[in-house]
Amino acid sequence: MMANEKIEHTPPSAPLSRGELLAGTGNDRVGIKQRIVTCVLVPVMVLALVLAVFGAYLLAPLKGEVRGYYWNEFTPFSLAHGQSIDVGGEDYNILLLTDFHYPLSGAKTDALIKTMVEENNPDLIVLVGDQVFSPFNHFSYRHLINLFDSFKVPWAPVFGNHDEEGKADKQYLANMLEESEYCMFQYGPRITGAGNYFINLTNGADIIYTLFFLDSFSSFWESGYRPYTADQVSWLKWAASGIAAEAGKKVPSVVYGHIPVPEFTPAFNEAFASGTVIHGQQLEPNGHSNINNGLFAAIKDIGAEYMFCGHEHVNDFMVEYQGVKLAYVLSGGVGGYGNILGGTMFTVKPDASTTVVNKPY
Repeated sequence: MMANEKIEHTPPSAPLSRGELLAGTGNDRVGIKQRIVTCVLVPVMVLALVLAVFGAYLLAPLKGEVRGYYWNEFTPFSLAHGQSIDVGGEDYNILLLTDFHYPLSGAKTDALIKTMVEENNPDLIVLVGDQVFSPFNHFSYRHLINLFDSFKVPWAPVFGNHDEEGKADKQYLANMLEESEYCMFQYGPRITGAGNYFINLTNGADIIYTLFFLDSFSSFWESGYRPYTADQVSWLKWAASGIAAEAGKKVPSVVYGHIPVPEFTPAFNEAFASGTVIHGQQLEPNGHSNINNGLFAAIKDIGAEYMFCGHEHVNDFMVEYQGVKLAYVLSGGVGGYGNILGGTMFTVKPDASTTVVNKPY
């Protein structure tokens, strides 16, 4: 350093006040606001995106594959269009269940079903519709399939009016059922609905009894409940005629369908008035369609002995009408309305005679 060089000292700046520190310069204030907006807006946008994706998943329908065989009334009949079970010379016991409405009271319904299966030891279990009633019906159907497959007993369902009222359409549920290990459900012909099929009970080569299964439809329709359709009626007559030709005789049969035909109402009224109700009672109106497409007439024509339905939870009657027994299956859903719970045992004997017993629990 030079001897005569002057050293200049910059006086220290006065400390900033708290207000000055918070306020900052104009640019500082803009930057702070941007950071605040970014910190708030980005998480909100991410959350909105996640909710949108999740909502799209929840709302997006699950569409199944249309399967089954092409059919019209001129299609040549074959027993291969259906299935058969060789019952030998023994009684064949069928447990009929209906209207679980899963997931309502699922654990309690599970327990009731397990009790009925264990105590009745059926050879076949038939489910007569409204197995589930859920916006996420595919989850409920997975539970249903796992439960019934766990019994290691053949089981055969029809759809009710509520089964398809959810994320999965009827075809998707049908595909699930066809992939089950013990379920005998078949998509059937490519006519209205899914799950119009038949199972022959045989003793060797002799067909002794036929079980017909008919699809029912969603509650949402232009005139109350949708009726069984003309092509279902034609298919039923075609199948029964073909079975008779193969068997060399008119084979006695039963028809299972969730929704009752309109004839249930005059049938019960006449039986009640004459004191000829076989068993049970009617505690609510019969929830059938306002349109009659001739299914009952076809049932008579083919010589079917019974039609079993579900749908009404507190009707459990059986009456005979014009030579056909019309009957309700006891409801097995603990979460539904009404307090008449249980199932119905339907037994086919080696001589093709039958017995029906309601099993309340």
